[in-house]
Amino acid sequence: MGVRVLVLAMAAACGSAPSGSGGGAASGGPPTVNVSVSPSGPQTGEPLVAVAEVSEPDGDAVQLVWSWDVDGLPIAASGPDAGPGLRGEQWSVTVRAFDRDGEATATATTTIGNAAPVITDAEILPKSPTSADILELVAVAEDAELDPVSLEVSWWVAEASRGLGPTLEGALRGEAVEAMVVATDGRMPSEPVWVGPVIVGNGAPQVTTVVVEPRPLTVSSGAVCEVEASDPDGDPVELSISWSVDGEPAGEGPVLSREDLFVGASVVCEARPWDGSTEGIAVESEPVVVRGRTPEPPHLRVHPVSPWEGEGLWCWEDAPAWDADGDPLVYTVTWFVDDAEWEGPVESHLFTGDTIPPGHALIGEEWRCVVEVSDGDSTSVAEASATIGEPPGGNVLVILADDLGVDKVGAYAAHPEPPRTPVIDGLAAQGVLFRSAYASPSCSPTRASLLTGRYPRRTGVGEVIHTRDDLFELPLSEVLVPEMLRHSALEYTSVALGKWHLAGNDSASSLRHPLEQGFARHAGSFGNPGSASQPPEEELGYFYWEKVVDGVPGFTRTYMTTDTIDDAIAELDGLPEPWFLYVALNAPHDPFHLPPEHLHTLELDEDALPPLRYAAMVEAMDTELGRMLEAVEPGVLSRTTLVFAGDNGTHERVIRDPWDRTRSKTTLYEGGVNVPLIVTGPLVTSPGTEVEALVHVADIFATVAEIAGVRVHPPGLVEPTHDVEALDIDGLSLLPYLASPSHPSLRRYAWSEKFAENGQTPYRTDGRTLRDERYKLISYQGGTDQLFELSAGAWDEGPPIAAPSAEQLDARARLLRAVEAHLERLEP
Repeated sequence: MGVRVLVLAMAAACGSAPSGSGGGAASGGPPTVNVSVSPSGPQTGEPLVAVAEVSEPDGDAVQLVWSWDVDGLPIAASGPDAGPGLRGEQWSVTVRAFDRDGEATATATTTIGNAAPVITDAEILPKSPTSADILELVAVAEDAELDPVSLEVSWWVAEASRGLGPTLEGALRGEAVEAMVVATDGRMPSEPVWVGPVIVGNGAPQVTTVVVEPRPLTVSSGAVCEVEASDPDGDPVELSISWSVDGEPAGEGPVLSREDLFVGASVVCEARPWDGSTEGIAVESEPVVVRGRTPEPPHLRVHPVSPWEGEGLWCWEDAPAWDADGDPLVYTVTWFVDDAEWEGPVESHLFTGDTIPPGHALIGEEWRCVVEVSDGDSTSVAEASATIGEPPGGNVLVILADDLGVDKVGAYAAHPEPPRTPVIDGLAAQGVLFRSAYASPSCSPTRASLLTGRYPRRTGVGEVIHTRDDLFELPLSEVLVPEMLRHSALEYTSVALGKWHLAGNDSASSLRHPLEQGFARHAGSFGNPGSASQPPEEELGYFYWEKVVDGVPGFTRTYMTTDTIDDAIAELDGLPEPWFLYVALNAPHDPFHLPPEHLHTLELDEDALPPLRYAAMVEAMDTELGRMLEAVEPGVLSRTTLVFAGDNGTHERVIRDPWDRTRSKTTLYEGGVNVPLIVTGPLVTSPGTEVEALVHVADIFATVAEIAGVRVHPPGLVEPTHDVEALDIDGLSLLPYLASPSHPSLRRYAWSEKFAENGQTPYRTDGRTLRDERYKLISYQGGTDQLFELSAGAWDEGPPIAAPSAEQLDARARLLRAVEAHLERLEP
């Protein structure tokens, strides 16, 4: 060690004389020395060097001796080099300089400081980014003291600051992205390092969602591939869609036709996106298994429609046992009372547990039935509700016009030039007008349905009864309105006035038929104006006709409409309340005889054409109706529900353009079966409103029954008596529509039919029509059928559909099934 110091000393004392050399010069003073440590602010890991400055004025050789200590403790290091040290240590170096004249000492001290971390590697990933990517700055930093190091990253896009943090998203195609990163150990930052720039490329579009709809997928509808896709650059995305069924290719495009579907097949759609320059990754939907047709939800109603306290409740519908695929259907019925599930007793009926026995429903309660129908694969649900109330009571006046279509009533606005009908129009303004009311296309069947609440097939009245020589009559086993009213606790009196037309002169009951069917009195014609049971003295018509009073015939010369109204006024003046008055006018049926001039405003002579004569007859009828209503004491009228209806459409001879004369009375087209129906009275809550729901003249029977507090519903009268058998009633009360004109239709279908001859099947001719809210079908047994798509606001069906679409074919099949269901239900 002494040799090394000497060597160092000699090196440091360059130019001095060697030790031990002679000379006669006098001895000088000792050397001087200063020492410092380099670097001046050392950090961990840096080596230390002691730098000595020696001055020897005599030129003597100087020897230097070094000693180091750390935090006051000597260390083995000697000489000018030492270290490196650690952060916080205090290093001291002492140097002794001596020559032959003496020595000098100097000490220097330094403290080791913190070493800044060093970034050794940094890059932006991915190296070739697109606008779809999230960019990340990845860096490696080292710290001499092994301190934890954090990175601070700032991003620059197109030389503008874009934010801080390790990642960046939202850079757009073509932008230059740079990042600056600084590492810190909590005490000292590193030198900043710039990375980049990298240029952002085009981002590929991507499919985010792809599903097959509808769910469940059935053979009755095509499949639709619903896709959601996005493009990071905002480019428009085109989709290439392909289908596979059971693993085999099955077509291209967003829709797969139902012809490619079969029960049990596994359907997959694949969507591949394209933004015009880059194709994205194809994505497949989850496989969807094709089921059979979803069962149609039941078209329900709580029956009675307006139930009373204590009555039994029935959730009723024509319920098929099998669906369109031949799968058996299972029905589950659940009842709720004021939204709480009914846990009381139920009785089995058409559905399992669908009937609430009498004695449980209380006034004010809302009863709701929920029906699920399942074919084992899929389920449909429907519900209906009714609020428990009390029978309203009151008088009922039914006015029936003969051969008056909706084109001849101003309130319907169905024709640009209808006859003047201010009284009838006034009834519509005071009451509810039914736009979709249906009847039979001829007289007798409609009258039978109105008075029995039953369709023609049940009563056997399918065509006009020819009163002059017909042996047929509406069977006495049928229960007419007055017979039904005998079951009311309100003790109604029933009177029929005007045209009867439900029996032949030679039938078993003959002219007493109205009385045999329960009316206390009848006065009017037994059939049409030209019919009589005895030989007339002159030509029959409106001014000379046979009037039957309680079964006794006689001729009169009073104008028919006026005579019937006179009788009505007389009856209304003395009938004890409550009463049911049926006023069946002959007008405006042919012959088209000009009425008395004071009853109309038209200036016509005997040469006037039938359409003008008919218009005068309609106006005269309207005038006489006004006279009758003015004669009724206001208090009585305030307690009376008035029903005005037509029995069928307008006669072809008096139909005016633009209406089609071939679609008139006696046809199953709208012009033959869509009839006027207006109801006014105390039960109407919104006067001047219209109802679009499908209704039928048979509903008048059920309406009168509900007003009177007599409950009729399938399978008939609530309790058959010794003189009244239980009968199937097709009519539904109109009272829900009077309370709420927007009430959903209680019928799914409107039904009308015509057949001949009267009686029971088989029939020589047999036609029927059935419509729903959108489609109408006319069919004849053994013949072809016609399908129509009904347009909103149109009074005519339009042309038959010649080349039906898939949806229209479905509609035709549905209506044909409904026709068969009606026939099965109606025929004994």
